[in-house]
Amino acid sequence: MRDVASALAGAQESVQEYLFEEVLDALPAELLDFMVATSTVDSFSVALAAALTDLAVTEARKHLDAAIDRGLFIQRTVGADGEGWYRYHSLLREALLSRLKRLPDDGARRLALRARSWYLEHGYDDAAVGQSYQLRDWDGICEIIQARWKALFMNDDNGTVLRWASLLPSHVLEERPFICAVAAMPSAAAGDEARARELLQKAMLALRGDEDFLFAFCVSQKALISAMAGKRDETIACADKALRFLPEDEDYLRAMMIQVMAGALWRTDPLAAKAGFAEALPLQESLGNRNVLCSALANLSALSADVGQLGEAERYGRRAEELYDEAVRPLKPMLSFVYRARALCAYERDDDEAFEAARMAFEATGSSGSMSARKAELLAVRAKMAYRRGNREEGRALLAEAMAVDFGGAASMAPSLPMVRDWCDGGCDRAAAFSPTAASGLADRLFDLSIAYVLNNVGRFEEVRDLADAVDSRYFSLRIRALTLGAAFADKVARRSDALRWVREAYHVAKAQGLEVAFLENAAFLQGLCGPLRQGGLTSGLRDAEEAALDGAIAAAIEGACRPAATAADALTERELDVLRAVADGASVAEAARVLVVSRETVKKHLGNIYTKLGVHSKMAAVALLREEGTL
Repeated sequence: MRDVASALAGAQESVQEYLFEEVLDALPAELLDFMVATSTVDSFSVALAAALTDLAVTEARKHLDAAIDRGLFIQRTVGADGEGWYRYHSLLREALLSRLKRLPDDGARRLALRARSWYLEHGYDDAAVGQSYQLRDWDGICEIIQARWKALFMNDDNGTVLRWASLLPSHVLEERPFICAVAAMPSAAAGDEARARELLQKAMLALRGDEDFLFAFCVSQKALISAMAGKRDETIACADKALRFLPEDEDYLRAMMIQVMAGALWRTDPLAAKAGFAEALPLQESLGNRNVLCSALANLSALSADVGQLGEAERYGRRAEELYDEAVRPLKPMLSFVYRARALCAYERDDDEAFEAARMAFEATGSSGSMSARKAELLAVRAKMAYRRGNREEGRALLAEAMAVDFGGAASMAPSLPMVRDWCDGGCDRAAAFSPTAASGLADRLFDLSIAYVLNNVGRFEEVRDLADAVDSRYFSLRIRALTLGAAFADKVARRSDALRWVREAYHVAKAQGLEVAFLENAAFLQGLCGPLRQGGLTSGLRDAEEAALDGAIAAAIEGACRPAATAADALTERELDVLRAVADGASVAEAARVLVVSRETVKKHLGNIYTKLGVHSKMAAVALLREEGTL
């Protein structure tokens, strides 16, 4: 192996010698100077070549064409800007670089500085940082980070900030508190909270009295780091302090702090969170950055869906989605908030087709990491949809999966009483032990009290009453669910007047907001109220005709939801089902006639009737339909 390596090294040296002696030395001096200068960079455009050589663009083009005409191993590619970019073969470039190093009066450094200036002027920041690193110009890297951090943050390009900062020697980084602060949040986003807090501490320790902005910036970064770590109280405190010290014209950071505070309130007070995102929206719009604006709109869409304001959820979601061409939408994780919101709206409207489209769009975003709660929420809504369709086993499996992904996220979707009953029956030890904390929201309290109802903890009825009273009237979806839970609980403890009052209010809100599904989720547990509703409850004398009609409509809605869904098999007679069972077992018409002790003509007649009733055209289609619904 050593001999092979030596031979290869000798062969490369021979090629270089050939390039030196036979190719480069034979070139016109002006062309050779052009090639040596452009070897400063890995690849170059005509415009960059002109800047490096101090030639007019037309002259630079002539030299490049001359080199290409001589067959000098130059590869052409098309850059992101649509322009042609050129690269020398590696061996040719090595030969050119050896001459570059011999330029007098530090010529190689001057060319590298020219390249960096051109990169910066034309927006090639990454290449400019690379040139600075080659020059060991740490100040140059710091200047680029300081000039570009905001644009990179707004475009969710934390990785680039972190990569640039990692090029700096540790002693250089520690001497620059602002760069430490800039690198802190991207470190947390990369999963290294300890490093993020270490960098932030270095920045804070270096603060001087006249650096108000650096202090505000450090506090704002701490708020973002705390938000990523789920430290709610620290997030709110830091964001509030940052807002007091940030300049009034610092729209980006101020908007982010308002948004961070709003996000911290999501579970405990979604209406306040929604108001916070709405407050940040004009600031986000003023920045003219699609990613920043999408973040605010997507959060508003999700929060609107959560509180049952379906029209607003869809409007905000459309605005967020329309910021991007269809092809790039799967690359924008924030749109997963929109698709989760859209799925919830589809569930509330009992729209299978819209739900499936939203689910597929959500999964196409490939969201991960911090989006685990969104995944759990969507899985929980899928479980609700399965229960709604009578697919209990599928629903149980989906809910269990959602709980495993993110328990809090799944619980926040307000699982219905049938779901909670099955979850408790599944031997979940956490059911009896589940207890919301002081930081828990109303949705967690609803889940907790749903468990209490299922476990027959009737002593907690007063807590249900408190919850029904605590839910803001604008929090439509949870208010309906809290009222229906209260009605079921009140009926269980023989508080019939409370039960009727709550079920009437729940129905009224559901009809007014288009949230009938939220009302009917727990219909099976409200059946005991249908008789009293039709009879006027505990009231005496004649009731108002309109009130009586409304109570009758409520009872009819509950009874209708509890009625088993019609199946294709319901349209068939028992004899027609016998024919299909025989066919499903693989019997031919003759064999089915023999098994059923009828003529073949009778079997054919039954099959014809089956096709007409089911709207199919073959035996296999009929069998497939009944198998799909579980009849066969």
